[in-house]
Parts: sequence; C-alpha cells; structure tokens
Amino acid sequence: MAVLEHVHPSSNWVLPEIARVVRKLLITIEDEVGVSRRHVPRNYQSVFEPLGLRQVEVVNCREVEGLGADFNARVFEAKR
Repeated sequence: MAVLEHVHPSSNWVLPEIARVVRKLLITIEDEVGVSRRHVPRNYQSVFEPLGLRQVEVVNCREVEGLGADFNARVFEAKR
C-alpha cells in the first residue's frame, strides 16, 4: 500500500516487472492524484492493463480513515 506512488518515472521499468511476476492477483492501494517531490500520481488501470493484467474491481477509499478520496484500491487479475 502506498509504495508504487513513490516510484520515480526514471524507474518505471519496475512496473512491467511487477506485471510479469503476478501469478493470479495484484492489489494496489495508492494515492493516484496527489503530487509532490516524492509522489508520482498514476492511474494504475492505465498502467497495468496494457501489461497484461485485467482490472476486476476498483474502490475509491474516500470512506477509509487515514486514506481519503485521492486513494483507489484496485484488484487486477493475470490474464494468463
């Protein structure tokens, strides 16, 4: 949770590697909106679907204490 949002664009190579090693499910819970020196906003559906994963669920975390509306929880399934 809240790790991928800190991957710098120069290290985007890690995202296809994550997709490659997923056997069944990948769950992301990330701030997809906020911008700072240490935070890179991304829509993880746009990131992982082209890499062979299929989003099967998305839930906005606005009701989750400590997270808020900028966070989305996404579940991806490997298409293999």
